[in-house]
Amino acid sequence: MKQQESKPIARGEDSAQTDVQFADDVLAACIADEKFRAEAMPMLTPEIMPTESHAFVVEVFRDCFDAHGEAPSFALIAEACLSKFKSRKDRSIAAKELWGRLEAHKARAPRTSLDKIREFANLQGSVLRWEEAG
Repeated sequence: MKQQESKPIARGEDSAQTDVQFADDVLAACIADEKFRAEAMPMLTPEIMPTESHAFVVEVFRDCFDAHGEAPSFALIAEACLSKFKSRKDRSIAAKELWGRLEAHKARAPRTSLDKIREFANLQGSVLRWEEAG
């Protein structure tokens, strides 16, 4: 039985599924399209991802992209899962299943989805600055 993690990190229950679709479109396009990857990766951070598995994938993706300018392979994701989720096999399985789903996913609107993620990141940054100001 496949586990799909849909617990939102930052936006709330109502928008979680939409957020997952935006993240899936953007990450799938990053895997498949080198030009899109170069555009999208500088703004993608684990903190703005809708689920823990998406955040983990972005973390590994950023490490690989920053070091070599490329997308990680499933083998790299699996290896990272072993070290990060030593005692949490359920989370390791969820992250690996997400990667497999992303590799098979045909992004329908990756640029629009990236715009939505960018809007959220900008809003989140504004809220944090406002909270810090008092």
